[in-house]
Amino acid sequence: MKIENKHECARYIERQMSPIVGRPVEVTFSHLGKEKRYSIAIQTTLYEFSEEDGPLGPMYITLNVMLLQDGKLIDEVFEEIASKYSRRD
Repeated sequence: MKIENKHECARYIERQMSPIVGRPVEVTFSHLGKEKRYSIAIQTTLYEFSEEDGPLGPMYITLNVMLLQDGKLIDEVFEEIASKYSRRD
């Protein structure tokens, strides 16, 4: 099933992924090359290096636009990212 609205899809993934990884998530779609399905960048804050409590930096997820051709592929990538980056308390 082809995804028609990439902005709506991105916002949905952000809302679902943020509680899993324990930090704000920003999702965009871009051309990443044929073999690369996603790219992750995590911005850390000074709070993450100290004993103080404070906000965590955001996780930026760039998904390959080719994933929009098949909703099952997006689900696979979502599960892969969630299992790899889930918050471990």
